[in-house]
Amino acid sequence: MKKELPPETFSYQTIELYQPNPNARYSLDATAHISGLSRRSILLFCKAGLVHPEFQSPFGIMEFTEETIYLIRKVETLRISHGLDLSSLKIIFDLIAEVNRLKTEVKFLRSVKKVTNH
Repeated sequence: MKKELPPETFSYQTIELYQPNPNARYSLDATAHISGLSRRSILLFCKAGLVHPEFQSPFGIMEFTEETIYLIRKVETLRISHGLDLSSLKIIFDLIAEVNRLKTEVKFLRSVKKVTNH
């Protein structure tokens, strides 16, 4: 049976919300642990151009951001759920990036057109 807190002891201050640190950097080992993947898988994703370390020293030390860890998990989920190989995923991610670039370009050109027409 769950023990409930009396209403007077509960406050929203007792709940600590997770706030990702945008400046956090994680080693390859920490990234592997957090993502649940092996170091080898992450290195293969990097080699395929699907993810990139935020920082890589001349000695090969890599650091990853929380955003990159999210992307690593996304790549692995797509790979497993759809049975895609890394080269197919690279094509898909490149196409998505190109679509997003074109959307930004169209949005910019439309805003310039509005300014010049007024």
